[in-house]
Amino acid sequence: MNSNNNNKKQGGFSFAKLSINRPIFITCIVLMTMITGYISMKNLPVDLFPDVTFPVVTVTTPYPGAGPRETEMLISKIFEEEFATISGVKTIRSINQEGVSIVVTEFNFSTDIKYAEQQIRDKVSSARADLPDDVEEPTIR
Repeated sequence: MNSNNNNKKQGGFSFAKLSINRPIFITCIVLMTMITGYISMKNLPVDLFPDVTFPVVTVTTPYPGAGPRETEMLISKIFEEEFATISGVKTIRSINQEGVSIVVTEFNFSTDIKYAEQQIRDKVSSARADLPDDVEEPTIR
């Protein structure tokens, strides 16, 4: 009688007690869970090399005979200031080497890459007048 009182005092649901009293019910639940998991696993698309496009646009501008400091001041700074006004820009980095300026603009993942590239093209066109005369045509990728 004492053990019955203890069970009544604890109250609540006992999964172990249900498993012992209804083994066929628990077996059916486990089998249904396994079958559902197997079907879900088979229908889950898995790709070894998923198509991931990072919204990054790179502008490479050759400037023959110029040093890194000149490419930074005369090209990269101008492009960075122009690109900063585009919506959706996450980061802007520039690499300035002997005779070349590379400006890398990274956009938020929600930004359409075609839209971002067109915005960069527009900004490069508008900034072209501020660049030195002997700068070659920028390449946008």
